[in-house]
Amino acid sequence: MFIHDVDQIENIIENRIQNYSIALVYYRQTKGKNHLERAQQEIDAINTVLATVEKMELMSLLSRG
Repeated sequence: MFIHDVDQIENIIENRIQNYSIALVYYRQTKGKNHLERAQQEIDAINTVLATVEKMELMSLLSRG
């Protein structure tokens, strides 16, 4: 089950990074502020996922105690 969870987290982050890259390309092409905001939302989502993983890892370490 652990491997499945890691694969799923990896896929989520890869998709978010791809969406971020696409938004930046659109921003460079159009200079539209909405594309830049979308890119920032993707970064925020990545940071949220990473923060959740860090909390789960901390809880795992503390439970081994």
